[in-house]
Amino acid sequence: MINNIDYNGSAPNGAERTTTAPPNDSNGAGIEPKRVAYADPPYIGQALRHYSHDPRCAEVDHAALILDLNNNYDGWALSCSSPSLRILLPLCPPDIRIGSWVKPFVSFKKANPAYAWEPVIYKPCRSRKGRFVVRDYVDANITLKRGLCGAKPDRFCYWLFEILGMTPEDDFLDLFPGSGAVTRAWEKWKDFEIERRITGEPVGLYAQEKDLALFAHKPNRLGSIARLMGHKGGRSTSEAKARAARANGALGGRPRKYLTSS
Repeated sequence: MINNIDYNGSAPNGAERTTTAPPNDSNGAGIEPKRVAYADPPYIGQALRHYSHDPRCAEVDHAALILDLNNNYDGWALSCSSPSLRILLPLCPPDIRIGSWVKPFVSFKKANPAYAWEPVIYKPCRSRKGRFVVRDYVDANITLKRGLCGAKPDRFCYWLFEILGMTPEDDFLDLFPGSGAVTRAWEKWKDFEIERRITGEPVGLYAQEKDLALFAHKPNRLGSIARLMGHKGGRSTSEAKARAARANGALGGRPRKYLTSS
């Protein structure tokens, strides 16, 4: 069992809380806000190795942390290392799930096979019924030059908000903010979701084809989505489309343009 100081005391800058009021459009009406927390503490046995520069650094009491997450939040997620699963899972309630952050690029050190994935223990705050199907894993490269070991990339964060079933109305608490990357990603994801409601962007269509995170901070999202929709429409087949093609062929094919000389 890991014993030491309270987990809140080991968070370098204290917990960060962000929330947003429900949007005025009908798509956001009637959504009940949920309290959701994400915990990315120093992994078991790694506090001194990676965070010795921080005088408040200490091993985390994961039993107390999981108890707090489960008792005080509608949904939550906990990042951890794969070797620590045997310690953490007996501490968790039976309704949790395990997601996976797979790292195509990772720092290869002494371990062989390399540690190229990290578990995410999570409990969704609401059902995803009626929303696009999200995978229980995400592939995203590690971050570099963020000033803090283990800083999470945006792609991971957007996936995290989706598997938790979150909406912009929710109250999100980052228990171990570190570099602040997760909180910044949450703000961007909320803005994106609210904009999508207003513009009517078909999130289910392109998210399954290209992945939400690929579009989340591109300046020309609408143009990218339009191209994707056109590509899908051009490749689609149906009996009605076949009948229209046959009728068009009987008339001599598609209309042609003729050049006339003056």
